[in-house]
Amino acid sequence: MLLFDILYVVFLLALVVLMFNIMILVHELGHYWAALWRGLVVERFGIWFGKPILRTHINGVEFVIGCIPAGGYVQLPQMAPMEAIEGKSDMTREELPPVKPLDKIIVAFAGPLFSFLLAVVFALIVWVVGRPVPEADSTTVIGFVPKYSPSAVAQPAPANKDVAPGLRPGDKILSIDGKPVEKWSGIGKSVHWQVVSSQNDTIRIEVQRPGVEKPLAFDVVPFREPKAFYQRRSLRQIIVGAQYTVVVAEPIPGSPAAAVLKSGDRILEINGVPVHNQQQVAKFLQDQHKGYWGLDAFTPVHDVMDRVIPNPERAVVLTVDRPDPATLHTESPRYERLTLPAIIPVAPKKPGGMNVLLGYSELTEFRLRHDTPWDQIGNSVYAMYSTFAALLSPRGDIGLQHLSGPAGIINTYYILLSGEYGWRMVLWFSVLINVNLAIMNLLPFPVLDGGHITLALLEAARAPISIQVLEVVQLGCVMLIMGFMMYVTFFDVQDFGSGGGKRRKPPEIQF
Repeated sequence: MLLFDILYVVFLLALVVLMFNIMILVHELGHYWAALWRGLVVERFGIWFGKPILRTHINGVEFVIGCIPAGGYVQLPQMAPMEAIEGKSDMTREELPPVKPLDKIIVAFAGPLFSFLLAVVFALIVWVVGRPVPEADSTTVIGFVPKYSPSAVAQPAPANKDVAPGLRPGDKILSIDGKPVEKWSGIGKSVHWQVVSSQNDTIRIEVQRPGVEKPLAFDVVPFREPKAFYQRRSLRQIIVGAQYTVVVAEPIPGSPAAAVLKSGDRILEINGVPVHNQQQVAKFLQDQHKGYWGLDAFTPVHDVMDRVIPNPERAVVLTVDRPDPATLHTESPRYERLTLPAIIPVAPKKPGGMNVLLGYSELTEFRLRHDTPWDQIGNSVYAMYSTFAALLSPRGDIGLQHLSGPAGIINTYYILLSGEYGWRMVLWFSVLINVNLAIMNLLPFPVLDGGHITLALLEAARAPISIQVLEVVQLGCVMLIMGFMMYVTFFDVQDFGSGGGKRRKPPEIQF
């Protein structure tokens, strides 16, 4: 098994590297083909930077693979000097024919254009095959509010002064700081994003409470998790969980639940209390079994059963919807409502240090959403706009350290590929990355494609910058960008190992 696991990780890493380099290749092909079309001299086509480890010549162009796995380039000596990245040209500028500013603009614009077209291709595929969306991400209804959460003691706004403090399970969040929300997570109009990007010391949450005609507003003082100086600064949290259906992936063999629960059971109630979130189940067990510490679900039950005792005084009765096996994997599965026999949890004979064990793993349910290509592109652009707005906010928590460089993107690809729906999620994520790559490269910053376009426009306006000045500016900007990449990579590598690994049936969390 160890050899298989190693080979599987190597396979995933190879797929990640392949996907990352496809995006680089397509972007650089845009520059390359546009340069050939407009008659520019092409000296070198490089994937990755640094000293070449592989090279070949085709039709007078040197094709190389560098030793630093980040980015790519097409060496065009008639464009602005880029020797800090591409290396010294074999030809002097005096030996090269002149190039019109329009041709330079076309060549520079072609890279972002090809990245955008690749995003469109990926978006078309996602439109057809669908993107998996967890149930919890498609709602704004609160499913769980821990007692220690700042939301549990949220103060009602002055207009609702007769309402008791605290958000409750079942409350549907309508807006945060006056901004409407449509989903739970992600960038943009989501509960998570509007909280972390808030600029206020007290966050105004507007909710629709069941049985209450008018919306209610509450003021929450957000929590920030203490972090070490070398970690990413923590962002605002209101510590609530989304409402979703708790579904059993499979009972753990030998556990108290093994004889009662079945795969696919939807847990609706625990001892008559409606269940809206798996954290609620864990908290219920913790409250019911004070003085007991149980067994972690990852501990093999047969290894510890001789060291545990049943706790019949705290029996758990579950109400579930059990699927008909014949219709389980159809679009409209049928369910039977059942009140199951009591489950008697087990706990160690002596207090030990983990949670009381029922013995099942939780299944994260997904539905496929077929967003149109223009919706996907539009959402990606909006995500970038929201990110820049948060970065520029003088009172916000989000800073440059919360961005990701190549290492962070590669880690995200690895985590996504590790899931059952990995290839669908990778295609969807690639839409966002390619739109990001296209827009970021169009910024009028030296070294970037937008910088080349700006220089060509200055040249067309008869206000060219001298080559000597350009060389200094370009080198300075290269150093600045490399410094930024090292800065975000320092934080990115701390996230390695936070997800991914062996492919599992569906993504699970065990309790």
